[in-house]
Amino acid sequence: MKINIVITMVLFLFSFFINGQTRSVNGKVISEDLEPLAGVQIRNSDNELLGETDFDGQFKIIISGKNDTLCLDFIGMEFTEIKLKEDCNNVEIIMMYYVIYDFISSKKIDRLRKKRYKKLNEKHLFATDKGIFQYKHSCYIRNFKQLQLD
Repeated sequence: MKINIVITMVLFLFSFFINGQTRSVNGKVISEDLEPLAGVQIRNSDNELLGETDFDGQFKIIISGKNDTLCLDFIGMEFTEIKLKEDCNNVEIIMMYYVIYDFISSKKIDRLRKKRYKKLNEKHLFATDKGIFQYKHSCYIRNFKQLQLD
């Protein structure tokens, strides 16, 4: 009986080291209008659902150590992809609205989107000043992606 328990414990510890380390990441997701977003789906780069935000836009997820990319998706918002830094355990994200531009070239659309994207840092600081966010600087990398129009 004791041997079975010992073997089970060893296998459990061995499987833990094979799968790698995990870490807990928590945070908050808001819109450009600084309103919390409830129901934002958070996925990893393998498109595996990790969790969703609650009514206040808060979330807490567990990710594997090898996966450092989070993808956020919500109806009416642009798809957001962030790359977490190594010591990043608390993320505060502002999602941009998905805007339909009629009768405009894709280059002009991207110029307008980039203009809004550049204002996200200012909005982050404003959200910190209003007490919505805790940290003045984000601990992740977020790059602007041009639209892929067909």
